[in-house]
This record gives sequence, C-alpha cells and structure tokens, in this order.
Amino acid sequence: MVLTSALACRSESVPTGAAAPEHRQALHAGEQGPAAPADVSHGPAAPLVPVHGEHAPVIAAAHAVAVAHVLGAGTVDPTAVIEGGDAPPWTFVPIEPGSSAAPLQRLHAALARSDREPVRVAMFGASGTAADTHTAYVRAYLQARFGDGGPGWVPLGRAHAWSRHAEMTLAASSGWQTLHGVGHGHHGDGRLGLAGLAFEARGARRWVELRPRGDRARAVTRIEVFALAQPGGGRMELRIDDGPARVLDTAAATATLLRERIEVPAGPHRLRITTRGGGPVRLFGAVFEGDHGVVVDTLGVDGARARDWDRWDPSLWRASLEARAPQLVTLAYGSNEAVDDEPIDAVVAAIAADVAATRAAAPAADVVLLGPGDFPLRDAAGVRPRPRLAAIVGALRAWQTAQPLGLWDELAFMGGPGSVAAWVTHVPSLARDDHLHLRPQGAAVKGHFLCDALLFSYDADRAAASPSGPAPPR
Repeated sequence: MVLTSALACRSESVPTGAAAPEHRQALHAGEQGPAAPADVSHGPAAPLVPVHGEHAPVIAAAHAVAVAHVLGAGTVDPTAVIEGGDAPPWTFVPIEPGSSAAPLQRLHAALARSDREPVRVAMFGASGTAADTHTAYVRAYLQARFGDGGPGWVPLGRAHAWSRHAEMTLAASSGWQTLHGVGHGHHGDGRLGLAGLAFEARGARRWVELRPRGDRARAVTRIEVFALAQPGGGRMELRIDDGPARVLDTAAATATLLRERIEVPAGPHRLRITTRGGGPVRLFGAVFEGDHGVVVDTLGVDGARARDWDRWDPSLWRASLEARAPQLVTLAYGSNEAVDDEPIDAVVAAIAADVAATRAAAPAADVVLLGPGDFPLRDAAGVRPRPRLAAIVGALRAWQTAQPLGLWDELAFMGGPGSVAAWVTHVPSLARDDHLHLRPQGAAVKGHFLCDALLFSYDADRAAASPSGPAPPR
C-alpha cells in the first residue's frame, strides 16, 4: 500500500465548482494534471494550483503539526490517499475575490509582521464552528508557520454539548444560565457579547474555570475577561492560577462592555471566576493570547443563522469586535438557512448586513465568506441534492461578486451537490450520518484546504521571489 498526499492532486486545473475528477494520479513537481471539465454552475474557473503548495517543506511541516494537533500524534493525514485507489471526494477551490483584486491583502501584510505583533482571525458561524475542529486546524497551521499567539477567545460557559474549545477545558458550578440569540429560545435584551453567547448567574459562589488542555497554551502573556457592566450588577473575583483574587464590581449606570486585562508570565495559565453576590453577573468570554503570533477566535453558536445578529445589542457587539481588532473575519452561514422557508433574498440580505456590521467594527480587517457545505435532502426517496442549498450559494455568489470581499465555496470544495454521501462512506468516514456535520477527520480536511486557499497568493508570491520556496517561519 502506497500513501501519497492528496495535495499532489491539486496541481491540476480545477474549476471552482467542478466535481472531483473521476481519477487523479499523483503528480511530481513541475507536472500539471489534465484539466477538469468546465462547470460554470458554481462560479468561474480557478487558476492552476502551483506546486509551491505541494512540496514546500515549511507548508508540509505546518500541515503535519495541524493534523497531529487536531487528530492526535501519529494519526495518518486524512488528505493522504492510496495511490491508484478511489479519487478523494474533495477538490481545491481558491478564495474568490469579488470586486477586490486582493481580498486578503490585510491578512497577508499582518502575517509578515507576526514576529512582532499579534495577528487575529475571528471566525463566526454555527455548530461546525462551535465544535472548534476545522477552526482548530486553521489555528494550529497558522501558528506553526507564523508563531503561537495563544488560544484566543474562549467562551465562559458551554451552550451545548457540541460546543468546545480545542485548546482549553471548561468546568463550572451549577447556577449558570446560558443566553443566546438563536431560534425561539433567544434572550430578549440582546446583550450577548462578541459571539452572541452569554452566561449569567445570580447569588454568590457560582464559579467557572478555564484551563489549558494538556501542555497547550504555552505562549499566553495576557488574559482578558469580557463581561457585562449593568445597573444592579453583582461582584465577581478573578483568580489566575493560585494567585491573589481580583474583585470586580459589575454595577454601572448603563449597560456596557466590561473588560479586565491581566498580564501574566509567558506560559499556560488557568482562570477561575467566582461570583460574590450583590446582583447578576453576566460573562461573555476570556481571551488568552501572547505578544505576537497568530490568534484564532472561534465564535460559533449551535443552530446559528446570519439573521441572528439582528438580535444582538449592536453597540455592545461592536465594542467587543473593536477590542479584538482582527485582520481577518470569516462568516460561515447558510447551512441552517437551507432548511428554512424565508426568501433566499432575505438570507443574502442578512449576510450582507453582517458584513456591513463587521466592516464598521473592524475596518482594517479582510472579510471572507465561507459558503455552506453540502447538505442533501433525505427522505423516503433516498438522499438527493437540496435545491434550496444550491440556490443560496448561487445567490450569495451573485451578491459577493460585486463586493470587495472573498468567498470560499465549501459546496464546490466538497465535490458539489450530493457529494457529502461520499464523505460519509469514505474510509475513514469524513462526515456524520446526518449528512451535514463533519467528523474530526473531515474537519481536518476542510481546515487543510481552507488554509491552502487563504495563503494561496501569499505563498505564490514568495515562491516566485525565491526558487527555494517560502521562507521558513520566524
């Protein structure tokens, strides 16, 4: 049995929305595969994918780090395929630029300074984002190449069993209420912070604790707690490791964002917050980050839709994103909307409104839409493509084409409508039986190709400047 990286398959001409060719053979440096048949149903043809992304040692090493980080040391890279075996269901797709010639120029410029300052990425979405698997891959890959900036934003509670953070563990007492803006159970006042998710307790001795998983989060030099200051707010104490307690009063004349920043020696740290009574204490999240390197904030809520942002207090949310000052914001919505009956124009309008809010709060950030992946209909007739999903992707692209922001077409990446069935039956299985959510191996594949798309032009520019490929990480 011979394993070869599926990366080698990406040297062929791949239209953005084309299904995976029936057969791909491994390519050697400098070779190009046969052009896939044109398919304009999902967008314009993509350029040839150069071999700089295939064989540069720095890139390969970073992918190996990310695979081990997400799936465990010694795990075979799920993008590796058996030579001569079935073609993988996925295909490389680039970031479609919209009306901007360089939709990722701010991110790429910031990465060149990552040895001196933090580079922040904020990733909004629904359950796939909340699980922090493909986002964890992005975090691990970028940190392997550009420096470890820490875990980033970590929710101070768990909305669902599905929710987790790859770098930090959470423990909490009873007595906390989860507040969110999703569906019929949303909380009325909209003061939900950066991720649209908050955790509130009344009375004393309610506690929550965050601590690193294993030996992770070693680059942290500051911890910042995000909470709500409000009329009648209670008191809480913050404790880092076994240090002294820092007591905060969350009472204020008006509701506003409360931020408490604590400098710490470089290394892993745990945070414990305990209420002291006097009124409600509402927590949003805590940021664990270092002085430089890449930070990826995972900002997903199970069941979320783009229109849920309308339920968030705009000034509080804007202050939260302004405080994070990201260089890249990704928005991943559309899958949950595919089961709704609202007009598709309304879905696109909600995403457009989210983009406008993002640009107002983070004018120095690039914005990339992560389109929904395949999510077929499943009924007595079997499994078949969901027409509404393809219509959402098409309408989203029609709008995005005229906007100065990027689009990564996950539906095309997966292989087009109906392709998730091959992800479910792939060995190892890449998607769950619900034909919507990815398994960890599938999320790693997604993270892998998303990273390649985000750094496509960055690496191409550096490969062109140096025959030896991109420079090693600093």
